[in-house]
Amino acid sequence: MNTALGWFGAVSVVATALSGCGGDTNTTTTTGVVTYASLATRGVCDAAHESEVSFVTAEKQFAICSQGSWVSLGVTGASGATGAAGATGATGSTGASGATGATGVAGATGATGAAGPTGATGAAGPTTTTDLTPTTGTLVTPGDPEFYAVRGLTVSFSTGDAVSEIGMRANLAAADTMTAEVWDAGTQAKLAMGTPVHGEGKLKRYRLPIDFTPQPNKDYVVAVLFSNPLVTTHPRREFPAFPFTVDGITAKSNLIYGFTSGDGFPGDSNGWVPFLSIGR
Repeated sequence: MNTALGWFGAVSVVATALSGCGGDTNTTTTTGVVTYASLATRGVCDAAHESEVSFVTAEKQFAICSQGSWVSLGVTGASGATGAAGATGATGSTGASGATGATGVAGATGATGAAGPTGATGAAGPTTTTDLTPTTGTLVTPGDPEFYAVRGLTVSFSTGDAVSEIGMRANLAAADTMTAEVWDAGTQAKLAMGTPVHGEGKLKRYRLPIDFTPQPNKDYVVAVLFSNPLVTTHPRREFPAFPFTVDGITAKSNLIYGFTSGDGFPGDSNGWVPFLSIGR
């Protein structure tokens, strides 16, 4: 190889220079390099090896035997050109996933959001209607104009179910109204009053809303206030037998108040019993 030849030339020059040192006993000129596999096979520098240039393969090192010592020869050639970059190695396999980290501290609670819009009102639930028209007495239909401003019945309830409407069958003009009322039969105090309902100019059962919750087995007067009784007609029973009970509601007497106008406790009675109903 050219490099070996270069080393050989350099070593020969160094060996020649060293051979001139120390007197005539070391005048041997080295013209070659003795190669040894290891330091052990090369042995010690003695008179037999004086001025010998050796190359130890295991150490990759040149040395010269000079005056009892192997002297290392720093023979270094010029740096070679940088070699081309090698090809990128294959991507290694994905390592195992690391352990799951500890759970972080919980964040602060966010501010309460704005209230959403109010939903639409649901449809009214079914109403249970109890017809309090008596089955006894003389039936008069379609009836005559009403003469009293307030007409109703004394009743008691076996349960405390809320009352949501008082119904009455009548022929009511569109310009006129009927309004549900509830009175305490003992104290004559008005306990509840509904909103007026306009007529439709025909005979039908008008449903008059009211919000009232009775006490069981207590007497109340459930009644209807007419805005214009003189033109309002309604079918009726005359002189029925009292009391009578329907669906836990007991009707005890027919009551009236005033004459043609006004609102007050119906403390009087007559023989006309209207077609009333109670919605719960």
